[in-house]
Amino acid sequence: MVVCWYIQYFQYKKYISMKNKKINIIVYSNFLLLTVLAASCGNSSKDTKAAPVNPPLDVQAVVLSGGQVNAPVTVPGQLVPYNNVELYAKENSYVKTLNVDIGNRVKKGQLLITLEAPEMISQYNQAEADMNTKLATYKGSMANYERLKRTSKTPGTISPNDLDLALAKASGDSAQWKASQSSFRQTAELLNYLTIRAPFDGVVTLRNVSPGAYVGPGDKSMGKPLLVLQEQNKLRLTMSITEEYTRYLDSRDTVGFTVRALPGHKFIAHISRMAGGIDPQTRTEKVEMDVDNTNHMLLPQMYADVNLVVKADQQGFAIPRTALVMSAERMFVIKIVNKKAVWVDVKKGLENATTIMVNGSLKAGDTLVTNATEEIRNGTALNITSK
Repeated sequence: MVVCWYIQYFQYKKYISMKNKKINIIVYSNFLLLTVLAASCGNSSKDTKAAPVNPPLDVQAVVLSGGQVNAPVTVPGQLVPYNNVELYAKENSYVKTLNVDIGNRVKKGQLLITLEAPEMISQYNQAEADMNTKLATYKGSMANYERLKRTSKTPGTISPNDLDLALAKASGDSAQWKASQSSFRQTAELLNYLTIRAPFDGVVTLRNVSPGAYVGPGDKSMGKPLLVLQEQNKLRLTMSITEEYTRYLDSRDTVGFTVRALPGHKFIAHISRMAGGIDPQTRTEKVEMDVDNTNHMLLPQMYADVNLVVKADQQGFAIPRTALVMSAERMFVIKIVNKKAVWVDVKKGLENATTIMVNGSLKAGDTLVTNATEEIRNGTALNITSK
């Protein structure tokens, strides 16, 4: 800047002595131009100062603490009846009496429906008469054989051939009588199908018929049962566990659950049954819990949120899900070392909605970036804004 000023001064000194007015005007104009250039020289010297390069990137961080992780996991479930049966008519018949309706609670063995089938009554009466006829015939032929046998004890009165024929006739009549007995019992069993009784204690949840309706085995193919009976004093809570959680559950575990229809109520159940295999379609294992429902607060088909506390079987570090970066090439976290980013490859374990357990070259006390992305490259200067 000083050099530029001296140049301006001597130029002005040289030409100021000139007498020509025109030249003086030109010189004065040049002086003004040089002054502007001098000012620009000064400004350009200020602009040459180096600006900061790659300022630290503001990040959020968390400090690792070790120990076994218990991951709370919420799994959707559904309440279903402990027993559920659809009742159909075995034979073509008419509904004679209907003793229950939907919502009725019934006891095991209680008569629900009486059916009427005149043809079956006729078959039963005919089978009974046929059986009695065969019995009478058998008794007559057997009595004849007994008489011949007693008479044959007197030599020369009855030939052995007549005695054998009488025995054969009695044996044949006996077989006919036994066959008629079997036919009669079969007809009597069919008559039992005309009375439908409750197979267990439960609640009638569906009725599709009224007295006088024609029913038969064809109703089953059309999917229309006469009645639906559900056991509701005890329910089954069913859920499907993804395969990564199956090894953490035990059949003796206790779980809590809530139902969306009863906010504020919490229920407890014990794992009763585990399928022991993975469904190839859903890649899940079915788990069932028995739920006491003697107070009838819960209803079948209610949806439930099952709260599991999954216990990890290995040591690791629980970190926020946002601290884990999963790319096509690798899975890593970003550790802060001397205020710079260092990528550390990890393997993930248990996870839930907010946290995930990782294992890798990490130790308690390490600081990780919680808002990690692939854009934060190795060696990037970092400034921690909050922990």
